[in-house]
Amino acid sequence: MKNKILTILYILFSSCVLAHAANLSIEAALDRTVIGRNEQAVLQVRVSGDTVSIPEPKIPALSNFTVTGSGRSQSISVVNGSMSGSVTFNYILTPNSVGNFTIPPIVVEDNGKTWQTQPIVIQVTAGSAPSASPQQSTGRQRRIQNAQQGTPNKEMFVEALVDKKNCYVNEQLTYTFRFYYRARLTANPGFQKPSFSGFWTEELKPTSGQTTVDGNTYAVSELKVLLFPTKPGLITIDPAVIQVQAMSLTTDPFSDDFFANVFGGRTATLKTLPITIRVEPLPMEGKPADFNGAVGDYSVSATVDKRRTTVNDAVTLSFTVSGEGNIKTIPEPVLPDWQDIKKYETTANADYSVTSGSARGSKVFKSVLSPLSPGKKIIPALSFAFFNPKTKKYRTASTAPIPLDVAQGNTTTATMQSTSTLAQGSFALPAITLVNRDIRFLKTLSKWHNGANTLILNKIYLCFAAIPLPFGIVALGYYLWQRKLRGDVAFARSISASGVAKKYLKSAAAELKKNDPQLFYCALSRSVTEYAAHKLNVSPDGATIASLSQLMAERHISDDMITSMAKILEECDMARFAPTQTTREMMQASYTQTAQLIGKLDRAFK
Repeated sequence: MKNKILTILYILFSSCVLAHAANLSIEAALDRTVIGRNEQAVLQVRVSGDTVSIPEPKIPALSNFTVTGSGRSQSISVVNGSMSGSVTFNYILTPNSVGNFTIPPIVVEDNGKTWQTQPIVIQVTAGSAPSASPQQSTGRQRRIQNAQQGTPNKEMFVEALVDKKNCYVNEQLTYTFRFYYRARLTANPGFQKPSFSGFWTEELKPTSGQTTVDGNTYAVSELKVLLFPTKPGLITIDPAVIQVQAMSLTTDPFSDDFFANVFGGRTATLKTLPITIRVEPLPMEGKPADFNGAVGDYSVSATVDKRRTTVNDAVTLSFTVSGEGNIKTIPEPVLPDWQDIKKYETTANADYSVTSGSARGSKVFKSVLSPLSPGKKIIPALSFAFFNPKTKKYRTASTAPIPLDVAQGNTTTATMQSTSTLAQGSFALPAITLVNRDIRFLKTLSKWHNGANTLILNKIYLCFAAIPLPFGIVALGYYLWQRKLRGDVAFARSISASGVAKKYLKSAAAELKKNDPQLFYCALSRSVTEYAAHKLNVSPDGATIASLSQLMAERHISDDMITSMAKILEECDMARFAPTQTTREMMQASYTQTAQLIGKLDRAFK
């Protein structure tokens, strides 16, 4: 027993020393070295060493590419008493020009020492680059790798599936990742999902449950992602990787391992096989002239907010596209040119949901129209062309014509007549018409009309007259405030950040009472992400921990707050993607930390 205690103290002391004098290594790789001008490449930079505090690499300036952070994955392991850490940083490279380019060495620094990678050559072609040849596999795609032993582990495995391997451009397919495990997890797994380069994605809420495979009962965590290919050709979905720390159910590999019992088990890396999708281009045969790239099964309708109006009055035309497909990417319809109706800008609003694994919803385009002349008007039928992948044919859906009854407005008529008269150079006044004859008696002034008792100087009158003044001041202030919000989007988003965060925190509190960890951590993650995105005036969709941390550092937010934010988001991701035994006390602690962090950030951003 004494020797075990001394061994533990030695390891802890060694880890503290290594944290100050770490021996690091860095390597970088591209998923593809030849890409098209309109494609993307994924750059992965892996920094590892004998420390748990891994510094972030310095990406050199790449003038020929737009570099976007795409998250990170981290693992910590203890092998034979030695602690080590590894972090993989992901970046998406979007080319700005065509040619052969070299990515300079990527550098990482720690305690005055420097490590760097080798230069990487990448070629950008004018057209689409050929994809890697697919790796053939049969049955369910599973591959298990144990990081320490390199042998299959039947106590846990992963799989990645797609519902179809042949589809058209912009046709929906569903990617499913599942993590099966029977062993007891001792830490939150580190999950690295594929980059899905070449796809427009819509990630669904993770789920968990139990299932039976080959007679064994497994806990299973599932993540589904809707994919919409953006280009034709062969597109390969990279492997999904999950790093797991668990205690074995058997005694063979762990029974005599002291460090496995002390530090929570062995670390295993599970990896799926890559999946290759063949994407067919949309056919040219039967393609309508007004086709704008919509793929799915849709119907359309059109309405106006009123059928009777006057000249120059506003009429709102609502054009709705409903059905199954990539609703969010449906472009704005092209309205025909009307000689006697003026058109203004169009706004769009999408209502999107997933039903039975398919993306369904509607997108409403609202256009403001203004008739220029009176009479019976007709808004012609509006058409919408799309390609239906089920029937493999193009189809055009049309709305019914909408009648408008436009009257001549009084104010407009007077103005037009006055303008017409001036244009003709005639300044003659209209003739005076006799309306009536009568005797108007002269009236003397009453006491209320003498100089000393003028009504405007009456105190009671002045008191009542002053009542609307504060309401007018409040109304003016409200108007100026709303105008500022409309004119300054960044300011408006910053003001609404706290309210958005409170909304998600309220939702998280409700899920905490229900003891639903999945929905709780999802709401908690959204509260932090939405708050930071609103304060930094960026889109919360696609915002990563790295990008938010960098922007907050530029706003001079303290490192402690940035680290706390990253820790909370990583905890939420782990709980959502690979849930373990989560207690109510752990959830309450996470909720309290998140609420306190948002309060601190609120004061720091002012």
